[in-house]
Amino acid sequence: MVHALQGHTGEVNGCAISADGRWVVSASDDKTVKIWNRESGEMVHSLQGHTNGVRGCAMSADGKWVVSASDDGTLKIWARETGETGETVRTLQGHGDLFSGCAVSADGRWIVSASSDKTLKVWEMQNGKCLCTLPLETPLYDVHFSSESPYFAVAGEAGVYFFELVQGNTST
Repeated sequence: MVHALQGHTGEVNGCAISADGRWVVSASDDKTVKIWNRESGEMVHSLQGHTNGVRGCAMSADGKWVVSASDDGTLKIWARETGETGETVRTLQGHGDLFSGCAVSADGRWIVSASSDKTLKVWEMQNGKCLCTLPLETPLYDVHFSSESPYFAVAGEAGVYFFELVQGNTST
């Protein structure tokens, strides 16, 4: 083990690492998202703004953006470099239940969110617009993009689902 990153006051529910390995992001029941310097193990920013526990987090491949999915029914986009202000760049809403996971495409254009309401949503990173909602037959827990976008996998109660984004649309 290189570092034990400690600083949350609640259970840690998710984590992500930047593509270059410089930054680690963690999501917690303490309603915060923390950004860590992987090399030193020091906490760089504590992002506050969610009103309930944070289930998942993701980071853009370039390390500039952090996305968090919360039990408060929001998905927040944060600028990593200005995270200390605790201000979000954008707050997204739209699932009928809790956000349970999120992922950012390798090119940084798309966010996919998973929810216990049995849907996936595809969002544009730049403007926060929801491009489509994909209903499935099971609560969804987590989502991860391939480093070779446009592919992503979603974990749900009944299994794992594999998708491909095609010009803003998805196919299974």
